[in-house]
Amino acid sequence: MKCFGEFRARLLNRRAFFLVEGGRFQEAVVLLKKAIYLSPNNPHNYNELCICFGRLSRLDLAESMARKAIDLDSYNPKFRNGLIGILLDSAILLKSRAEIVEKLIEVNYQIDLLLKKDPAYTPAHLAKAQTSALCGASQKLWEAELENAVVGYRSVGQTASGSVADEPRIQWIISSNRERCLFLGTIWEKLPENNPQVKKGAVK
Repeated sequence: MKCFGEFRARLLNRRAFFLVEGGRFQEAVVLLKKAIYLSPNNPHNYNELCICFGRLSRLDLAESMARKAIDLDSYNPKFRNGLIGILLDSAILLKSRAEIVEKLIEVNYQIDLLLKKDPAYTPAHLAKAQTSALCGASQKLWEAELENAVVGYRSVGQTASGSVADEPRIQWIISSNRERCLFLGTIWEKLPENNPQVKKGAVK
């Protein structure tokens, strides 16, 4: 009976995967919850729920699901990388420099755990670049992390998802992340306590 339940859970997970690919996140959530009921110790179901809740802007639930996936399998870097992404998304929504810095302390801790296990893990270098940009670091600093990602892609020959990392794809990934870092830098610059022309409490 247990084997049958796990088989049904795998089928539900597969159906949910295609719903996620089609952007039907709320429907996927329903299936994934059923899959978890049938197979509560499968970390992949929690990871998929993390993705769905993240896309639905339910970052609190997404973070909870990411942590559950890590609890069940701390060796799969994909799960920790999912948590990092959610924590970064949460940091972007914060309204003060102090809050962002506090959130990024944990982000950097999670990144360091990934790099300790695999120094060439490219998503960790991309996340480190974004974290640096979001806390106001110089472009030279976060560009160095993007370059570390390039080295990782070229040495491994594929992306974290298993796609072939040829030169055009590498350059596309780096270009996309560079634009992201530039955007994150503007968030930091717009914070009231970072702008000498804006007095505390004067923002309208």
